[in-house]
Amino acid sequence: MAFPHAVVILFKMVPNMTLYAVFQESYSSVLSPAQPQNGFHTDQYTTTYTSAVTEELTVSISQPVYNNSDYTNTSSLVGVAGIDVPIKTLKNLSPFEDIGPNGYAFIINNNGFLILHPGLQKQLSYLSGPPHIDLLDVEEDTEIMTLIRDGMITGKSETVQIPGKIRIDDHHHIPHNEIQFSYTPIPNTPYSLGLVNLKNSDHMVVQKPETLKKITLNISLTLLAPWEYCKNQLPGTDIDQLMKLQASMKDKKKKCNDNLIQGLLWSQGWTRQLLQKWQLDHSQDFFSRSVFTRFGLSRFFPNSVKPDVARWRDPWHNPALRRGEVNKGVSVIPHPKGAYISAPVTIKKDKSQVLAGVVGVNFTASALRHHFLEHIKDSEWLNQEDYLLLLLDDGGLIVTANRKEFFGVTLQGRFIGDLPIPILNNLKDSGVYKMDIVVDRQALCEQKKLIESSAGLRSHHVPNIFTLVINLLIEVFSWTEYLRYLIYSGVLAVLAPSVDAWTEWGITQIGGLEDCTKERAVYYFGDMHSLPNTMKCTNASDKIPFWAHRLPNTNALLVAIEMNPNFPECGVFSDLPSIHAQRVEEVESCAYQARFRKRPASQAACNATVGDGGCNRCPQQIEISVVLLLLMLAFSTGSVNSIYHNN
Repeated sequence: MAFPHAVVILFKMVPNMTLYAVFQESYSSVLSPAQPQNGFHTDQYTTTYTSAVTEELTVSISQPVYNNSDYTNTSSLVGVAGIDVPIKTLKNLSPFEDIGPNGYAFIINNNGFLILHPGLQKQLSYLSGPPHIDLLDVEEDTEIMTLIRDGMITGKSETVQIPGKIRIDDHHHIPHNEIQFSYTPIPNTPYSLGLVNLKNSDHMVVQKPETLKKITLNISLTLLAPWEYCKNQLPGTDIDQLMKLQASMKDKKKKCNDNLIQGLLWSQGWTRQLLQKWQLDHSQDFFSRSVFTRFGLSRFFPNSVKPDVARWRDPWHNPALRRGEVNKGVSVIPHPKGAYISAPVTIKKDKSQVLAGVVGVNFTASALRHHFLEHIKDSEWLNQEDYLLLLLDDGGLIVTANRKEFFGVTLQGRFIGDLPIPILNNLKDSGVYKMDIVVDRQALCEQKKLIESSAGLRSHHVPNIFTLVINLLIEVFSWTEYLRYLIYSGVLAVLAPSVDAWTEWGITQIGGLEDCTKERAVYYFGDMHSLPNTMKCTNASDKIPFWAHRLPNTNALLVAIEMNPNFPECGVFSDLPSIHAQRVEEVESCAYQARFRKRPASQAACNATVGDGGCNRCPQQIEISVVLLLLMLAFSTGSVNSIYHNN
C-alpha cells in the first residue's frame, strides 16, 4: 500500500516478561482508553503527546499493513504503519481571519481529551507519556460546558450561545453573555472540531483584491503573526523571513491564503500613516507605540522594542486585541514599569462595528503618575497626603497611584491584595470585584524531596507491614532483571545520545521539575460600579472610610482611602487568595485526584484509574498481586534447585 506522506514505523524491544509488566504500566493509559470508538475502525488516532524527535505536541495516525501477495483469500498482518502530525499543522488550518481575536479552534477525541487548544501547553515532561488533558481542564467546568463536551463525544453537530468568561491573560477574565460554540465531528476519525467566537465578531472581507495585489509589503518596523499566509511558509521575526513571504505573495505558483494576504496588505495601508507620525514624535513619556491588527500585522516604534512586541504578534496571545474586541473604550494593561493603554479601531459593517485592530502606547510609570496627579489636582480633598489614591484595573493590579511606595512596597503594577490593608476584602464583599479559583493541571513545580519519617506524613496514607513486604519482594524481582536493561540503555545513551535513551533512566530536559497542580485566583469586575464604604484596621479604633468608582468606558477603577496620619499603618492584610499561582499540597492521600471520566481506566472491574496510588484499588487487585508473588517465588525456587542439582 502507498502513503502520500512520510511513513514512520516504530518498534520497542522488551527482553522478557518481567520487563513487560513494567512497560505495560507506563503505556496502559494509551492501550486502555476509557471509551472505545463506536463501530469498526482500522485507522487509529492517538491522543496528544510530545514527540521525542521534535519536542513538539504531536498526534499519530496508524493503519495495519497486510500481506496479500499469496493470492489467497487470507492475509497476514505484517505490521503497522503510521504518520506523525504536529499539532501546529492543525492549528495552521484554523480560519484565523474569520473567528476574531477572541476566537479559537479546538479538537477533542472520543474521550474528551484535547488534541488542539490554545490552553494545551507544550511540556518536555510529556515525553514520558501523553498528558490526557480534558476539555473541562482548560474551559470553565460548568454544566453547560459539560453538555457541550458530551455532545462532541457523541458526534453531534450544533451551535450554541452561552454565558461565560473571556480569558484575556492569566490574571484577567471578562464576563461575556454571548460566547458562541460551534462543533461537528470530523468524518472517519474519533475527533470532533469546535470553533469559539463572540457573537458580535463579524467576518471581515477586504474588497478590491486586484488593487491590493499591486501593493508591496513594507517590512520596516513590521512583524507578522506566525500564521501560514502561504503554504509551508510561516513568517518569523527576521527580515529575511518577511522578504521570503513577500516573494511568495508575488509568485502565482505559490498557494497563498487570499483572505489573509488581502487583509494583510489592507492593514498595512491604514497603519502606514501611524508609523510616519510616530517617527516624528520624540516624547519621553512613552516606551513605545504600536498597532496590532486582526490580520496579524503589527507595527511598532522604536525598533528597540521589537522583542517585546514579538510576544504579542500572535492575536491568539494578544491581550490588547482581545480587550479591543470586548471593550469599545480605552483599555489599560499595567506592568511594573508602567502601563500599556490602547483603544480599538473599528469599521462599520452593515449595522455593526467590526474590529480592525488596536492602537496603543506604552507609558512609563513616571509619566502615568504625573498625568494622574494633574487630573486630580482640582479636587482638593483628593490631593491631601492623608489619602491613598489608587487606579486599579479589572484584575486588581495597580495602574498608578499618588504615591510611589506604601510602607516600603512599590505600588506600580502591584496586586492590591499584597498591600498591608484589607481593601480587597471590602471591594469583593461589596460586589465591586468577583473572584474565581483557576486550577492549572499542566503546571511544573520543583521536585519534592523525600522526607523520611517513621510515623509517616500527617494526613497521608501509611502502608502496613504486609503491604511493605509484598512491595519489597515485587521490587526485588522486578529490578533485578530491570538492572541489566538499565545498564544497557545507559551505555547506549552515552554512545548515542537521544531523548528516548535518557528517558529510560527517568531523566528529561526539564531540570529538576515535575508535573503538579497549581491554583490561583482571578478577580474581575462585579455588578457594583460605585460605592462609599469603610474598613477595619487593628491600629485604629474607628473604621477607615474609602470610596470606589468605575471609570466609564474603561477597565479602570479609582479607589480613594482615607489614611489617618496618626495611624498610618493598618496592620491588616487581605486574607483572600492571591493571583500568583501556588502549588496544591495534598491534605489527604487521594486529594485532587483527577476524576475518573477524565483519565484512562485500567481493565479492572472496579474502574480503578492507572497510577492512582491505591486510592481506588480493588480487593481482587491485591489478591492478584499475592498470587503473582507466590508464582514468582515458586519459579525462582525451582530455578535455584535446578542450579544446585546441576552443580
